[in-house]
Amino acid sequence: GDVENANKCFSATIVTIILLAVVLVPALFASGNLLATLLGASGEDQNLAPFVSDYIKGLSLGIPFLCFTSLFTSLLHLEGRKQLAFMTTVVSSVINIAGDLLCAYVFKGGMLGMALATSFSYVLSTIVMLCYYLQGKSTIRFLFKKAELSAIREVIVVGLPSALSKVCMTMRSVLFNWLILTISTQAASSVFAIRSNLNNLYGAVGLGIGMSTLVIGGVIVGEGSRKDTRELLKTSIKYGLFFNFIICVIIILFAEQLVGIYTTDPVEVKLAVPALCLSALGVLLNTVNTIFMNYFQAIKKMKLTHLVCLLDNFVFSCLAAVVLGFAFNINGIWVAFPVGEILMLITIVFLAWKHVGHMPKCLDDFMFLPENFDVAQENRMEFSCQDMDSVIEASKSAYDFALRKTGNQKKAMLVALSIEELAGNVIRWGFEPNKKNVIDIRITYQDQ
Repeated sequence: GDVENANKCFSATIVTIILLAVVLVPALFASGNLLATLLGASGEDQNLAPFVSDYIKGLSLGIPFLCFTSLFTSLLHLEGRKQLAFMTTVVSSVINIAGDLLCAYVFKGGMLGMALATSFSYVLSTIVMLCYYLQGKSTIRFLFKKAELSAIREVIVVGLPSALSKVCMTMRSVLFNWLILTISTQAASSVFAIRSNLNNLYGAVGLGIGMSTLVIGGVIVGEGSRKDTRELLKTSIKYGLFFNFIICVIIILFAEQLVGIYTTDPVEVKLAVPALCLSALGVLLNTVNTIFMNYFQAIKKMKLTHLVCLLDNFVFSCLAAVVLGFAFNINGIWVAFPVGEILMLITIVFLAWKHVGHMPKCLDDFMFLPENFDVAQENRMEFSCQDMDSVIEASKSAYDFALRKTGNQKKAMLVALSIEELAGNVIRWGFEPNKKNVIDIRITYQDQ
């Protein structure tokens, strides 16, 4: 509810993106050849360097707009404009794909043209979402005078786990590419690219559930409810494993057909099928680790969040790949993905053991919360409202509850009026006609 602070963070983020763009875009554009070499386009694969360099140059122009798109998409969800965010993403993806096809088959634009098509899709997304903010209808607004760079610290704290995750996965890809080219063939490198591409697709379920755990967990933990926190963690793990188990089975059953979308080369197909199956097992296990990483952030255990992020996205998988790769060649690298996730799960068990002082036996032992974390039943009230009559009843009950707990008539009246005003506005303007609408309200009292 702190709109002023939100505007400060938003404005500071916009300015920071612009400043970083001034530095990074020319640097990336100028270092295309160097980056291509670092990514593995050297030696026998030196002929690939111009293609990689062209793609980096074209993509570098769109990086600032990718940052703006990510920022605006998140804020549009907070503003209640999910449809605009979703449709913009879909249209941008369609334009990106269409642009790639046109560059490849019509204009013969090569890798540079395809990268420019991707950058253009980011530019278009930014323009569409920016129009919404320029109309002045948004709650969060860009105010240059509020763009204090000191506010960026709060943004960095919240966004650091995601940034660290991206950096770790990028470093992991570079190491895996080098390792594959060292111990195997170019065909195996192509298979790794196929595996990475499909992993982005079926790994989205675990990522989505993890982000939901972060958002909902932040609210529940703020309310001080141990029961609801436990239920959230249980539900996230349960449905994360359920959906990803189904995806895992589908991938194992149809691995050859999925690989056939990318290549028909018999050597690559033979390498890719086991790679895809083992990758699917890794994603299944990664679901639990991703949920815990986001859960730790929700309960503000930032050291644990960063530790899990670093170990899961880089250290364990890379360590397993180096050891198993040199021991069992390319199949050892594919096995490294589930092995890395198993090592991460064992580490979480060890951390929980250290926290509770004994071998964890139940979900409560994995919650990493203080023993006194909870609001007693007598210090909280809950209501479910479907119409204004139920809101009035909730307001009266809230008044009696607040008066009983504080003995302050003014505070009790403010609590009652707040519920009546907020819930009333939701019912008047947020409820959809001819549908079952419910708003849940919880009041907690904490003696500080």
